[in-house]
Amino acid sequence: MIGRPEEFTRERAYTALSRAREQTMLHVIGERSEHQRDRDSYAPAEMGRDTAATLQALQRAMRRSETERLALDQDQYLAQPEHILAVRDNGATR
Repeated sequence: MIGRPEEFTRERAYTALSRAREQTMLHVIGERSEHQRDRDSYAPAEMGRDTAATLQALQRAMRRSETERLALDQDQYLAQPEHILAVRDNGATR
């Protein structure tokens, strides 16, 4: 798998690393992307990353999930039993 640290989310890394039958290698690109270099013309330049910073960025990215939660999970307030009972008691329907 080849990419920048930010591209290795939890699901992508799991899929790539768990499906192989042989040794799996990650090739991590530590240099700035073309988009980041283009940005230098109108914004302060970002500092380049050394190996340690690149690996830290990879670790952070692998902890980040791309999964989307169900609407019910996103709104914890509406999922609470007390709120559901209050809505029913007021005669409101959904």
